[in-house]
Amino acid sequence: METKDTIVGTLKNKNYYSKSAVKLYQENDITRFSKRALSEIHIENDAYIKSDLTIWSQGFFKKVLIGNVNLYTYKRAKLLGGFDSDIGFGRLAPAIRFYCSDYPNLTDSIRDINKENVADFIQTYNDWKLKNPESNSFFEDNIHTKPKINFKMSFLLPGAGFEFVLNDKFSINTMLKNEFGYSSTGGWDINPFIDTQLRYYHNMDKRKAENKRTYKYSGNYVCLMDGYFPKNKSNLIGIEYGWQRMVNKHWYSNLGIGAGKYTTGNQSFAIIYDLDFGYNF
Repeated sequence: METKDTIVGTLKNKNYYSKSAVKLYQENDITRFSKRALSEIHIENDAYIKSDLTIWSQGFFKKVLIGNVNLYTYKRAKLLGGFDSDIGFGRLAPAIRFYCSDYPNLTDSIRDINKENVADFIQTYNDWKLKNPESNSFFEDNIHTKPKINFKMSFLLPGAGFEFVLNDKFSINTMLKNEFGYSSTGGWDINPFIDTQLRYYHNMDKRKAENKRTYKYSGNYVCLMDGYFPKNKSNLIGIEYGWQRMVNKHWYSNLGIGAGKYTTGNQSFAIIYDLDFGYNF
């Protein structure tokens, strides 16, 4: 469990486990444990690891290969991780370039990589790392790196901007985005706005202690925000709590929830939500 206690019982053997809860059978009793309450699942020699995969962690991943880079399975997917709290998703080739960038002739080695042969390559890479411990991959060199300016492109609310580093825990995040709406009288409407946030990432020390990435501000934050809407010359000022996670080298996801107040118009109070996915240059 998260308290480091061990609970013994019987589980149904699966290739992956639920996103929400796991049932443990003990004689005539069935106990349902939430995913939050558990840290790992062990069935005989198999280990299932709970990851920090983006904001919405996808349950428990079966650990197939252990080494400098670990190989996991989830349903039919094959996923990589530098450690158990950091598991990438998506296509295999970008993940390999992130975790194994120091391998000689990497581009040629992974030209035909797929989920059937990726285990062979990861085993080869891990064996090579044992013989070359002084070599560092991009992942190893940048676990906690925060470039001074991170340029971003947002896809869910199309736009662009940057996150400017103040120090290890504070940043200024500014994005120009576009809201889309439709009304029966006016048709489709585009409402651009500038979202500026002063962020405080409160769990950076904890993530480092737990061997989790803080690369490009991958962490949880509290922020003061000011959204400026040029069309009606209005500001939305508020406070927000958010989760930002980097995926491999460039992709990021962000979720923010909060409350604020408009400076003009009839609507004085507003619930703030910030759901974003994009590319971090």
